Amino acid sequence: MDLDLLFTSSGPGRLTRHLPLPRVEPLAGPYSTLLSYRVGARERVLALFPAAGGMVPTGELPALRGALARGPVRFDLRAAAPDEPWRTMATLTLHDLRTDTARVSYDPYMNCLPTLHPTCRLRGLRIAAYAGSRAGRGGPRPDPITHRAAHDRES
Repeated sequence: MDLDLLFTSSGPGRLTRHLPLPRVEPLAGPYSTLLSYRVGARERVLALFPAAGGMVPTGELPALRGALARGPVRFDLRAAAPDEPWRTMATLTLHDLRTDTARVSYDPYMNCLPTLHPTCRLRGLRIAAYAGSRAGRGGPRPDPITHRAAHDRES
């Protein structure tokens, strides 16, 4: 089963984790989902932080590619509810950057888990945007039963 979690550069704070934060150095800070996910029974924002003690290249994207040629780069996958600090859930190990992205399609609504999926916030707008993106690229249409079940999981 595929699982799509989409992250963008953000800040680490309680407010800045919800804001896109452009940066030149790819590992100068965290990446978050901006909006909450349902993680088990609670809503949490997810984030990737460069792992402490790991290789953290500085510089622009070519520096990251060079670091990956020497070995993997690790991130801590963390989650936080609005009233909680970040808590590490797992480690993500990046071995390579995909260069052939012409056929890659990400959809966190179609490719989610019953216990890990986006919350209702902006759901209708986001579902329509992903459907339009797939249609514009001639991508696959979701199975209506499976896709509908993925959207009805909110509890």
